[in-house]
Amino acid sequence: MVSTVNVRQIALHEGTHFDEIAAVVLLKLYGERQFPGVGTAPVVFWAHGGATPDGRPAGEWVKRGVLPLGQGFGQFDEHPCPQRAIRRKAGQSTASLVATALGFGSENQSSTGRAVNYLIKLVTDQDLHGNTGGPLGLEQTLSAMHRVKQSSELMFEWGRTAVEVLLADQIALQKEYDRAAGGEHRCQRVGGYQVAVIESGSEYACKVALMRGAHLVLRHDPETRHVTIMKRHEVPIPMDQIVANLRRAELRAQALVPPNEDWTSEGRLAGWYFHPNISLITTGGNRAARLTKPSIMPWPRIQEIVISFLLLSEVRVARPPACLQAVSPSR
Repeated sequence: MVSTVNVRQIALHEGTHFDEIAAVVLLKLYGERQFPGVGTAPVVFWAHGGATPDGRPAGEWVKRGVLPLGQGFGQFDEHPCPQRAIRRKAGQSTASLVATALGFGSENQSSTGRAVNYLIKLVTDQDLHGNTGGPLGLEQTLSAMHRVKQSSELMFEWGRTAVEVLLADQIALQKEYDRAAGGEHRCQRVGGYQVAVIESGSEYACKVALMRGAHLVLRHDPETRHVTIMKRHEVPIPMDQIVANLRRAELRAQALVPPNEDWTSEGRLAGWYFHPNISLITTGGNRAARLTKPSIMPWPRIQEIVISFLLLSEVRVARPPACLQAVSPSR
């Protein structure tokens, strides 16, 4: 449907859900051509249990410039209405219905298209099956806000910020994926492993390399000189032993005598942070340690330490995938 009437209002039900909030975000970002005025239209909230305030079909309200989402049993309402012989739009959410109308879907493989498709799948799965993410999930937070009597306006603004941030994050990830596919990531086989060595200031570079098949990623930020090392969770690379070697080498590079320490412990030692739960080694430069100084060891020396350890390690990966073999970019 292409609206021939300017959208003056967007109507949600009170205590709105995450799929309807996601639908509003998509309309405001990408819907102005199909729905003139939607980009600046205010959001209003109805409390009529699915029907429109006067009971008339959603299409009648659209003609008056009001676009109902998730209610009214119109184009963007997946719910059934037995009294009107309207069946549920199976497998759909308000967000997925809007995304389809805006031209997203499996055929849209642009970086933005893949990002929107990924977000809509998550939102729709949550809407249809519920309780994904446990008590700290986004939909669960909206429900908690409703139970403690937060206003629908506040719920919407909180959810809108979350959707916009998640979508922007996913778009940036997909753009980095496309850059990597263009050859910006260097990969080499080390023993049984595929190791990606990357010069990049992008915080998405490591994740993208892992998505594309690398077992281990070494990233060097050419501007800050910080180093990040990550592995695939299922690959049995002993990251604690790698960080132990790096910590010893760091002290030797500083002409210091290594103390009697647990070199494999979690945390920071000799300038190297180790986060075992997320298989991450870093010299800082992240949001928790932005001002931490990088390693004094040159980047080639750090690569040499890691690669030498992998070659000496007896752990090997069975049937390693092809170097940076493409997998689904929506992870």
